[in-house]
Amino acid sequence: MSDYLLDLSTVHVRQKISIDDEPYEMKNWDDFGMLDISYFQTVGQKVQKMGSGDLTEKQIAEVTQMVNKMIDMIFVDLPANVQGRLVDWQKLKIIEAFTVAVTPKEGGEAAKLDGPLTGENSSPDSAATTAETPNAG
Repeated sequence: MSDYLLDLSTVHVRQKISIDDEPYEMKNWDDFGMLDISYFQTVGQKVQKMGSGDLTEKQIAEVTQMVNKMIDMIFVDLPANVQGRLVDWQKLKIIEAFTVAVTPKEGGEAAKLDGPLTGENSSPDSAATTAETPNAG
């Protein structure tokens, strides 16, 4: 516990995601303004709605564009050819990892991942993924 009423830090370590064994830095929550944060929330709500089957094909296409924009926003510098190789479920796993690792929790600190999230297909013909659930704390 600090002796100060408010103890802030402007030093942030950037989290990284490995894509094809290359590390790519994610931005920190502090890099985003209120409009960006609102956009992330909107995308999250639409992705959840899509999971419940409540979206039309047109709305799903819109969500896909929003997810692509969010991937652009998350990374410090992700080459277009690398992003182009990502499939939709991988993009959603990146957004999930970003949300878990970077979003401030109570006290203003981002969650600490105990280990990496995995995003491997459960079988070569499956779009389903397996993931270790990180302990945020």
